[in-house]
Amino acid sequence: MEYKALSATEVKNRFGRVLRDLLISGDPIIVEKDSQPVAIIMSIKEYERLALRRPLSEEGKQVMQSSFWHVGCT
Repeated sequence: MEYKALSATEVKNRFGRVLRDLLISGDPIIVEKDSQPVAIIMSIKEYERLALRRPLSEEGKQVMQSSFWHVGCT
């Protein structure tokens, strides 16, 4: 898995393109602020794969089962 790093400003200015690139490559994108990593953008598929590796709290289970995660997913 390859990681790509972008500044927060670049992500903000090119958000649509960032999402398209994510969907095509599947590789997570590290978001940097002042040259420091502060966040990561990853596909729902990758998030769910990671989430299944550790037990969820009751609140976490409710979120994963809610329609929030499934809007627009096929």
